Amino acid sequence: MDGWECTECGTRNGTAATICVVCFAEPDRPAAAGTPLNAVPVARRPDAGHPPAVSPPAPAAVTRPRAWKRVLLWATAALVVAGGSAAYVGYTNRDDSSIPVGDYGDLLSALAIAPDGQHLFAVRRWHADVSLVRLRDGSVSRVTLPGDFQPGSLAVSPDGSRLYVSDGSTGDCSGTRMLTVDVTARTVSHTVTTSACRMYDIVAGPNGAFVYVTTDDGLLAVDTTTDEIVGTVRLPGAGAIAVDPDGRRVHVAVRGPEPALAVVSATTLGIAGLVPLVDTSGTPMSPEGLDLAPDGSTVYVACSFHDEAGKPIDRPGMVSVVDPASGTVAANLPLPGKQPRDVAVSPDGTRVYVANWGSGSVSMVMAAAGTVETVADVGGNPTDLAVSPDGRTVYVTTYAEKIAVVDAG
Repeated sequence: MDGWECTECGTRNGTAATICVVCFAEPDRPAAAGTPLNAVPVARRPDAGHPPAVSPPAPAAVTRPRAWKRVLLWATAALVVAGGSAAYVGYTNRDDSSIPVGDYGDLLSALAIAPDGQHLFAVRRWHADVSLVRLRDGSVSRVTLPGDFQPGSLAVSPDGSRLYVSDGSTGDCSGTRMLTVDVTARTVSHTVTTSACRMYDIVAGPNGAFVYVTTDDGLLAVDTTTDEIVGTVRLPGAGAIAVDPDGRRVHVAVRGPEPALAVVSATTLGIAGLVPLVDTSGTPMSPEGLDLAPDGSTVYVACSFHDEAGKPIDRPGMVSVVDPASGTVAANLPLPGKQPRDVAVSPDGTRVYVANWGSGSVSMVMAAAGTVETVADVGGNPTDLAVSPDGRTVYVTTYAEKIAVVDAG
């Protein structure tokens, strides 16, 4: 049989594996006695000169809707498995304290990836901190936020030097805050206080000059140079945000009795248009998350359904494909999953990923064909997505202490 046998535990590994998928020993250097899991450095080796790879043994059973897209959620580590290779990722570890993202019972409710793809940033919902995960080795550092601050959503500046964190507290109308975090210094550098009772989404503009935040009252524009609120848009029910690649338009999901996609001029901060979001029968759909095609020509909106009292209806969600130029819905694509939350478009615009909170799954829309399929059952309640700059990996928070890792092929 091709591959190599671990001298520590006897596991047969594929030739492309750089460490044993069971005990994490390297093929030419066994793990030292007493070495904690995840402590062995990992460096991918070239495959030249090795026989063809064989698939490594899988851990506990995980549903794999497609053989070439796999999600492995181990209690002790995470692996991305594709084509017989095993690449150590490690930052979903729960039991080994060397590189945890969170403690058991923590809720990772927001996620973002650095523009260079080297780091993930995750908000721990019940802790006043942000975790910075270095993907090269899975190491985690934390930025401590003010003790009375409950972080909500998260955004990264275009150059990756700053993080913007919205206030996730509810019911406190004494003034919510937006914090700016210096990534290099690992400190909070600025604070912007608003009169809003609650904040929702936060997004940085493409040139880094402005940050946009939705609140219970509408949309705020913050100048990142002066750290001042320079404009507001009255838009009750405002939720998820996406900004055009040229920064000229801000797209806002509006929830409520008349759900819509609002198109806001970034120059005038006036509402340029409202696109109603209803299914083919005329039933209103609640927009939960949205993202743009890389060229800004299409907005993808993940929608769920609610009753008149605002409670979720147990039925599959929908992705509305919106043409912002004409202000029309080009298509409504039924999802296999329920209660979708977030949307992330691949860097090349060919794939659209949707986190289905109510089904514990991730769906994929092929943009050109308009086809939809489930690509991963990640379990839990998926909330946020982040796609690597090369489009090969999708990271998912599942409202637990873990980050699921999906090989996008």
